[in-house]
Amino acid sequence: MVKKIEKAFGKEVANMQNYTSPGTPGFKLLKASEESEMIDDDLQSRFQTGVGQLMFLIKHSRPDLMSAVRELSKVLGKATEAAYKELLRCVKFVLVTKLKGLKLNPKMGPDGLWTVEVYSESDWAGDPNDRKSVVATSFS
Repeated sequence: MVKKIEKAFGKEVANMQNYTSPGTPGFKLLKASEESEMIDDDLQSRFQTGVGQLMFLIKHSRPDLMSAVRELSKVLGKATEAAYKELLRCVKFVLVTKLKGLKLNPKMGPDGLWTVEVYSESDWAGDPNDRKSVVATSFS
């Protein structure tokens, strides 16, 4: 899937700076409130395709993208220029880090069962659209 993302967006992100995180820290996306704020239909289609490709990566190999892609997916139907720029940032991060991986270090407990320690991010009432809390976890 990374090759598909690179083929679709590689030229567009080639001259962007490299990032150390998939999303801008603290950045919250809002749906376009007026038609004039929305990106055109071609960019909207590219945005939806890009978010879908990133969702596939989350499920299969890149849980580190979860929070950034969750934020992008909130505006799938009404993306703005800011949302599209944030998508490109995430794509650039994926391409720059494509050879990095997540190392799991499971431990066997005294009962003979394996355990994996998992951390999650949470954001109390952090969604600016509806003030819902946001929780992102990598594993359940």
